[in-house]
Amino acid sequence: ARAATIVRVRLDGTVTDRIAIPQAAQPVAGIPDGVLLSTPSGIHIASGGGVRRITRSGQLVAAGVDRLAWLVCDADLSCQIAIGTLADPDQVRVAIARTELPGGTHGLALGRFSPDGRRLALPLLRFDAGPEVAQTSVAIIDTTTGFEVSRVPAPPAQAFEGTPFDWSPDGRLLFVGLGTSL
Repeated sequence: ARAATIVRVRLDGTVTDRIAIPQAAQPVAGIPDGVLLSTPSGIHIASGGGVRRITRSGQLVAAGVDRLAWLVCDADLSCQIAIGTLADPDQVRVAIARTELPGGTHGLALGRFSPDGRRLALPLLRFDAGPEVAQTSVAIIDTTTGFEVSRVPAPPAQAFEGTPFDWSPDGRLLFVGLGTSL
């Protein structure tokens, strides 16, 4: 397969790096050292030094400065969220219900780590029967223990696609845009 190229560009337009990535790779999150890629063979980091595999499977659901969370599903379709660092990506796992999936669209990682990295806000979509979303919520997860600290319900029509979703700088508040009307 042909390789694609990612370029790092300074704000003045100067190209600093050209990084070859596999054709099947999809850039999903920028981090200080490069770009996280999703491929059929796992999650990778692309930087000026090349491409390095982080996981052997899974879909990225959140990325922070040095942390990531990714969806891991078994053959029986039971899924977990693995949370860890770029150096050790599988430190803790959180089971999710068979009827839930992390919110996201086109491979974008929508979960957000708090500024201190101690909590993960993860949008979840619940499907009761069929392809329609039955309910949405945001699970707040302790990244050290994997314990769900709280769950905030969101309106059923909210699918988190293109929605502002982030922590306050001090990590005490979570902002979630709900709807498109003013």
